[in-house]
Amino acid sequence: MVVRLDILAGDFNKNIIDVINSGELSKALWTVACKTNETNSNSYRNNNSIDYILINKDKHIKVEECNSIWNGKLQKEKDLTERYRNGNFPEHPSDHGILYAKLNLHNTSLGVVTWNVMTQGLLRTQGHRINKIVHEQLNHVLYHLNNIFNSTNIDIVCLQEFGGVAVWDRHYNIPSLNKQLHNLNFINGSRLHPERPTHRQIKIDDKLKHELSNPNTWVLVNNNLGRVIFVRGNIIDFEKLRTVNISRWNDTQSGRQTTFGNIYLHKGNTSINLSIGSRHSQYDVETPALAHSTKVSKAEGGSKKSRKRKRYLFKKSRKLRKFRKSRKLI
Repeated sequence: MVVRLDILAGDFNKNIIDVINSGELSKALWTVACKTNETNSNSYRNNNSIDYILINKDKHIKVEECNSIWNGKLQKEKDLTERYRNGNFPEHPSDHGILYAKLNLHNTSLGVVTWNVMTQGLLRTQGHRINKIVHEQLNHVLYHLNNIFNSTNIDIVCLQEFGGVAVWDRHYNIPSLNKQLHNLNFINGSRLHPERPTHRQIKIDDKLKHELSNPNTWVLVNNNLGRVIFVRGNIIDFEKLRTVNISRWNDTQSGRQTTFGNIYLHKGNTSINLSIGSRHSQYDVETPALAHSTKVSKAEGGSKKSRKRKRYLFKKSRKLRKFRKSRKLI
């Protein structure tokens, strides 16, 4: 049996009723599978939950379990920043809780997690520098992600604020995850596409089939500006993957920014046509990439070649300025 499953998960930054009333989502098509259970005692937001897992309405899809997971009380980003600065590490590294839903589909189940890890926002407040505060927080996030990815009852993971350029390039990309979470194996799904350059392409062959059969293998379905989707490799329909590759796209409209992916799954005796989105409904402030020339080999900075280049540019600009001044252009 083939089940069509649509999932929209993440940080909506508002109550879902407001989203539906705005006409963006149809109440006839979507239902809330799970939301963070935020209260006066466990969150600074009090009763205002903004993290949700939505699914399409289908008689073959039922919600068996919904859990909000975090230690202690959710704190504001600025309070968490202060605690990392003082070395008084919080119990939970983000101002958002981890949301888990167990879905029953025909005769099988899928575990879905969504979590806004807050690293992108924290990096922005620190001037886009990976300082001690950011480093401690992202390591704390990776500790929790290691537990999530190693949990046998989780099949799909959606993350928000998972990086930004500087942190993604240094810590959250696929090679870095494979190095830091060494008991797991991560594959970049975009490299499965045949149009990729040969040296950057992963062939869909028996070697990949064997790799995906490992329950510790995770495939990155899509990522964009900190919005990320991972799927456990051993539930991917490999025969479908041979003929219908993973498709991905991004919705960049203000207030509904979402990273999407389409992929065929097979678990138990059920085939699943999955369309999934990881949402963070917030304007994007792209973090600048760190320049490769930040490495300093000499006291005056940079390599001999780069120093010569700087002196040349300085002399050139000085001569140009003198010329403009002589012609009264400045």
